[in-house]
Amino acid sequence: MTESPGEAAGLEELIEQHLKAARSLAFHLVLDHSLADDLTQEACLRAIRGYARFQRGSTFRTWLFRIVINTSRDLFTTGRRSRRATHAEKMLFEPPAREHEGPPQLAMQAELEKAITQAMAELPEPLRVALALTSLHGLTPQEVAEIESCATNTIYWRIHEARKLLRERLKPWT
Repeated sequence: MTESPGEAAGLEELIEQHLKAARSLAFHLVLDHSLADDLTQEACLRAIRGYARFQRGSTFRTWLFRIVINTSRDLFTTGRRSRRATHAEKMLFEPPAREHEGPPQLAMQAELEKAITQAMAELPEPLRVALALTSLHGLTPQEVAEIESCATNTIYWRIHEARKLLRERLKPWT
């Protein structure tokens, strides 16, 4: 199917408009910046190829998020899952320097960020997806249920479980 120049420009504009959110979601799924870049690029290519199948009943953003999630799942079924876990353990944090914070505060902030990333990496993927989409990307549980093709109550349960597990794993920091 050939697209008209207007359709192509419209699609390009839609992708550009949602690219930052898609990249952010990709990072929250894989917790690796370079892998998130690759994932985002692949998801955008899939969106371009599959645009003719985009159903206008949902928003472009939720459709693109679904593609990002599915691309992430495809990536981890091809055997690269261990790369994410290994990288999350070794990830270096460089919190922004603040004039009023000395080395002890900066070190503590870096350790906390490392603990949060590790705790997120340990969450089962469906829980991490539900938490990332609602808490970090502002989607409603109903929108997440549409993306995940499940009941809204399932999303509420996943959010609850994710928060409970994070609280348990981050207990030493509270």
